[in-house]
Amino acid sequence: ERLLADRVAQRGQLELTLAPSRLALEVGDAIAVAGEGEGPFEITEIRDGAARRITARAIPPLFEAVIVSGRPAAVPTAAVPRAIPVVVAAHLPPDPANPGQSRLLLAACASPWPGEVTFHDEVTGTQIARLTRSCALGELDAALAPGQALTWDETASLTVRLYAGHLASADDALVLAGGNRLVIETDSGAWEVVAFAEALLLSPGLYRLTRLLRGQMGTGHAIGPAAAGRRVVVLDDRPLLLAAPGQWLGETRPLRAYAGRADPAGTSVALALDSGPVLPLPPVHLRAERAPGSDDVALSWVRRSRADTDSWGVTDAPLEHAPEAYAVTILDGTVPVRTLAAAAPTLTYTAAAQVEDFGAPPPRFGFRVAQMSPVFGAGHATEGTFDA
Repeated sequence: ERLLADRVAQRGQLELTLAPSRLALEVGDAIAVAGEGEGPFEITEIRDGAARRITARAIPPLFEAVIVSGRPAAVPTAAVPRAIPVVVAAHLPPDPANPGQSRLLLAACASPWPGEVTFHDEVTGTQIARLTRSCALGELDAALAPGQALTWDETASLTVRLYAGHLASADDALVLAGGNRLVIETDSGAWEVVAFAEALLLSPGLYRLTRLLRGQMGTGHAIGPAAAGRRVVVLDDRPLLLAAPGQWLGETRPLRAYAGRADPAGTSVALALDSGPVLPLPPVHLRAERAPGSDDVALSWVRRSRADTDSWGVTDAPLEHAPEAYAVTILDGTVPVRTLAAAAPTLTYTAAAQVEDFGAPPPRFGFRVAQMSPVFGAGHATEGTFDA
């Protein structure tokens, strides 16, 4: 307003001649001239000569400056909906670099994403993890049957419906290196890691996965049926994998997930930490042979270890549970008749023991082998058969 008034005043200028008797006027004095403009006028220039020439301009009106702020933002009257995330907490086997400690998998997704999801231990109230990105979660759209671990399954398929995210095919080398992996909840409550090489999009969010690798990341013990609707997590770089506290093993730990700062209630999550992911892996390559010239039966097997990094070297896998020990159970059909202890992956089932168990050296019997842990007890077992 002041600048505009100055511009207007500059247009109102007077040029007048005064008599020498008006020598008292100076530049800056205010004058008024009858019949000329609205006045008053400020003398801006005086030129003396034969006559006194005066230049004056109109004085702009006085304005009071008032600072006016913008209008306050309107307060929304509608309630903002709270983002309730879908949350998954799973217990997985250890990392080969630290075979003595199992891991927790924590994942969540929400739309809209609240910025972060924090996980807190309800027993102590401490924050144990913070997710900053929405994970790719989903569910089985069809039941998954049991399968064979660690070998390519060319016949089975896996149908998954994702809430968000995308799946794509990958070559065998990438899959074997750890790509294209899903964590799937089985009917037993355990979690199996399944890898896939081929992905076919059936409809938005619905995929059929083929060329499967079951029981990855030490989850061979968890291979089992999984009904439609069981939870699925895409194991990429978004979910969190952290060490599971040893004191939590054997219990169901209550957690609470909070979706950002505007979620005062949180979502309750029950985390079951059974001993399955930390028990010794089941031995493989079970053999039973009658000793030459004797009724004794030589039993043998190959030890496995979660500390194994899948090396193709000729040395044995690192010993995960020391001292090395095994429990061998002799079976008459499905009925245990004797349990033997071994300190190495070989054992002799003597003819005398066979007579005690079966009345005579049997032409056929079954046996079960489990590696022992000094902390957790008998591990996952494998069964074999002796045929004379």
